[in-house]
Amino acid sequence: CDIERRSAQAKHTDINYYTEAYLYTGVNKIKGLRHNKIGRTQKNFGDIKVSFSVPGYKKIQFHNHQNLGFEKLINPLGSTFDTEGMWIVLPENVCEVFNKLLPNADKAGRRDYWDTYYDGLCFCLLNAAMMITMTTKSDISSAMLPDMVDDVIIRAICIFDMYTGGLGYAEKAYDYAIEIVKKAIEMVSGCKCKNGCPICVGDYHLDKNVVLWGLSNLFEELSDPKNIKVPEAKKEVLVQKPFRFDDLQERWTDFIQYLQTTGEYL
Repeated sequence: CDIERRSAQAKHTDINYYTEAYLYTGVNKIKGLRHNKIGRTQKNFGDIKVSFSVPGYKKIQFHNHQNLGFEKLINPLGSTFDTEGMWIVLPENVCEVFNKLLPNADKAGRRDYWDTYYDGLCFCLLNAAMMITMTTKSDISSAMLPDMVDDVIIRAICIFDMYTGGLGYAEKAYDYAIEIVKKAIEMVSGCKCKNGCPICVGDYHLDKNVVLWGLSNLFEELSDPKNIKVPEAKKEVLVQKPFRFDDLQERWTDFIQYLQTTGEYL
């Protein structure tokens, strides 16, 4: 799975925040059509199934990106479609290191609202792919894909078309996979941030040197990085709603005053 953020600004002059809907992206392989060697690993192209799910929203303050609280949906929104994708298998040593750096809650199989180093790889490879294929986030996206190599489950980074049936962007990314990886290395290493930021690796909690190590390992096996920055599990703050729908008729005035203080749009 991958977490992609979709933002909508709260339209209120006195409130300086926006809301984020967390979009969980699950990708599964249907059929592989092409494959070839890339460095010390393998690139693949084929048909995949993409599943989107929105489990909740949160408020983010503009100037410091502070989390102002989560609100989970009782019935998560979701959609599924078949499309084309290109995926690069991650070497075994990369998976071993990245698995050790998963937050404790993620190791237990529970992922709520934080990024991992796998997400960092997805982020920078997607940005590089958009530059090479001259596309936008409305055309292609990325996520983790579980794959099988010699009857062993491994992880892969998948770049896929955001259109049912595909439009050829993922296939072009397959043809230019080496250039995409090199461009990702160039973009992350050339970022002026010291450790990592939302521009180069998608999250300032991630160490960009670890992401660079993972990218470089696609071409040559490198020793494990030292002084690794382990991402912190983000605290979950649930938004407590002071009103119920069946109370609005009697408490309408209080409800309007409450909305004016929070700046919630619509």
